[in-house]
Parts: sequence; C-alpha cells; structure tokens
Amino acid sequence: YAVRGYPVGFKAPPSYTGLKEDEFYLYNHLKFTVTYREEPEEFEGIRITGFDVHPVSIAHKVDNVKVEEGKILENSSSSSFPTCTRDSSPVNEPDTYLALRSGASGGDMKVLYSYEVDWVESDIPWADRWDVYLVGSPDDEIHYFA
Repeated sequence: YAVRGYPVGFKAPPSYTGLKEDEFYLYNHLKFTVTYREEPEEFEGIRITGFDVHPVSIAHKVDNVKVEEGKILENSSSSSFPTCTRDSSPVNEPDTYLALRSGASGGDMKVLYSYEVDWVESDIPWADRWDVYLVGSPDDEIHYFA
C-alpha cells in the first residue's frame, strides 16, 4: 500500500540518542523515485507509472560556498557539498542526522535543503498504475458499498 505524504521530521527518545531528553530531527533531503514505462508499439513517449518520496535527515557539510539565506543553489560543484554528490546519495544515519538543537539561547538555525530524482523504468502496465494506491493501508477507514 502507499502512505500519503511524508513526515517533516522525527523525535528520538533518550534511549536512542543517549541524551537526557528527547531529540528532534528534521528531514531536509528528499529522494524522489519516478517510475515510467516506454512502449513505442503502443504509444509515443513515456508514461509515468509511479512516484515515491523517501525523506532523509542529513547535516549537510558545505565547503567553500557562501550560502545566502533564501537563495537556490543551482548547478553547484559537487565538491562544495560533500554530503550530497552525484556519486553518493545521503542516507539516514544516526551520526549525520540534522538535530533541531538551537542551544540554550534558542538562536536561529540555518537549514540547507536538497533533493535528488531517480528515474526508473518499470514494467507496470499503464492500466495498473493506480493499483498501489487503491490497496488500502491497515489504518484506512474506507467503506465499500455494494
């Protein structure tokens, strides 16, 4: 089944972090997977058959780049962002989570958001593309009428 949406972050208890109180983490990197089907005999072009989002919490490292607040960085050198390159995709690792600690002063925190898109060819027929969404999740309260 498919889950609607994705969480913005998560809370880790002291038993997980070793800290005295709960710690909050932010998902600031999104991995988009788009599945598609190509059937030149049946139709021209490609057809999207699925879409998935996987959130990741990553404390980005930024080397030698001036990041201005509210600005979008396009086509930046991958060497400037060693935590997010074409060769290595960020993963959820406790050592690299982005903690929402603002310290005792409660000061502002700057967050660098990133994303990646992976296109995957699929053998799912166009007619079956909605099946994953129509299979209810265990917590759905859908009533079917005959």
